[in-house]
Amino acid sequence: MSNQPPIAELVNSELAAGSGGSPSPNTNAAIIALAAGAFTIGTTEFLPSALLPTISRDLSVSISAAGLLVSGYALGVTLAAPFVSAFLLNAPQRKSLMWLMLLYFVTNILAAFAPSYQFLMLMRFVNAFGHGAFFAIAAHVASRLVGRGREASAIGFVFCGLSLAMATIVPVGSLIGQSLGWRIPFAFAGLLGLTAAGLIARYIPDTIKGETPPSFKDSLPALRQPQMLLAFAIATVSWAGIFCAYTYIPTILESVSGLSPAALMLVLCLIGLGITAGNFLGGRAADGNLHGGVIGIFLAILAGLLAFGWAAPNPIAASVSAIALSVFIFSANPGMQLMVLRQATSKAPGTESVAGGLNQSFFNLGIAAGAFIGAHVVDSAWGIRATPFVGAILLLFGIALTMLSWAISRSEESIETIACAEA
Repeated sequence: MSNQPPIAELVNSELAAGSGGSPSPNTNAAIIALAAGAFTIGTTEFLPSALLPTISRDLSVSISAAGLLVSGYALGVTLAAPFVSAFLLNAPQRKSLMWLMLLYFVTNILAAFAPSYQFLMLMRFVNAFGHGAFFAIAAHVASRLVGRGREASAIGFVFCGLSLAMATIVPVGSLIGQSLGWRIPFAFAGLLGLTAAGLIARYIPDTIKGETPPSFKDSLPALRQPQMLLAFAIATVSWAGIFCAYTYIPTILESVSGLSPAALMLVLCLIGLGITAGNFLGGRAADGNLHGGVIGIFLAILAGLLAFGWAAPNPIAASVSAIALSVFIFSANPGMQLMVLRQATSKAPGTESVAGGLNQSFFNLGIAAGAFIGAHVVDSAWGIRATPFVGAILLLFGIALTMLSWAISRSEESIETIACAEA
């Protein structure tokens, strides 16, 4: 029997899959510390989705206005990520990750004491400044800590912190919010940031293997490569479709499907567990076939959105379809991040953090657009039940762009193969 903690065994099994080797204990601890940071960010980012009715009542705003707290956060990520990533380009990565987590500690505590909707929106906007840079640096660090062929699995484990937040803190926060108000969950999210900063300080190495990064100005030509721009477009369009629906899934289950608070918490927990499992599966799928894996996941999400929209009035069918959808809804994330990292490594080694930060900006531009579009759908004659169908339409464009990127990638590989053969 192994003497390692169960979570370390899980990291070993995920990162060693397909490579025949196991990461060191220090690698395990470092990746778990990064996942703890992602857990903090996931708790912060998605708390409003679970607390929309409570925030709406307490701050005297509409459900759609409360839903825009998701857009406010995403807008902060979109505007700040490339600049924060560029500012931290030459900074020690461990210290950068620590300071970003401390930003979440301070801003979440302030959000918990927000006297008005406007102040809460401001705190959501400001604490989002750390999101893109954290995931850009964390994805790069995770990919460097493991060997080639295991990068997506390592990145997928880090991103599991997001889904684990949905499986635990978000649904529990929803239940607490119904009895004690929405402020307690936000204060707890702040304490999570402090804890994650301590874990990163303890377990992330001082230096990470990799090339010396060029300046931000020198990296711009590589970031304008067609494949890089396609990856950014895929992130924006696909996430707009996903979040047009995802932002309102808890509210649909409560107001359209008619789930009780206890049943809603149970379903949200199961959704979070499904998302956690999906990150592992998505990482392995991307390690095997990057573009093909992402396209397959998008098709599964498309089917899930249509099924959930159709099943929404029936509490049992809606719950089952939402849980099934959860397995796929965020599982393309590791592969999409790896697309950008590989392009950056190929075209301009050392720009991975900046490229990853820009990718996070476009992810969150999509989130903001999706939540914004969803809010307008909710206020329209179509109503909240139409959000999954509108999201599915947007996702179709993301699938088309991913197929185009795959075709270009295969063409480039063929040209390289012919050039090598002639040489």
